[in-house]
Amino acid sequence: MNLQRLSLPVSALTMIAAVGCSTPGRNVSFTVSRAVDGTPVHVAQVRAAPVGTSPLPLPVSAENLAKAGEAQGDSSYTDENGRVSLRLGDYRYLIEVSDAPFEAEHKLSTWYWNGATGELESVGEARLLLTLQPGL
Repeated sequence: MNLQRLSLPVSALTMIAAVGCSTPGRNVSFTVSRAVDGTPVHVAQVRAAPVGTSPLPLPVSAENLAKAGEAQGDSSYTDENGRVSLRLGDYRYLIEVSDAPFEAEHKLSTWYWNGATGELESVGEARLLLTLQPGL
């Protein structure tokens, strides 16, 4: 096997691993509450995934590898006040909010959040409200 041919893919994977280990972005705080009465939701799961980005940075370059490493999602659970903090960048994210899994009527709401503008929009009927906290 030609070692020169093998060295480029190995180098690219090493760079992806190094870039992927960083925690880019900033902390963004949201509050989750019930649409019916506005009460905070404790232990709601909030998942954010960047949309419109490619996890495969082609063509392979240091710039494309850095961009791929920055476009990462995050997830966490709300505290007793319905607050959650996610580490997000300046990308557009699809955010899914799911209430406590053991509630009688499990609820799921989907939102889009734009990291560059701070704009938050609901996708469909929002049974759980997601509110961006000041300090963006």
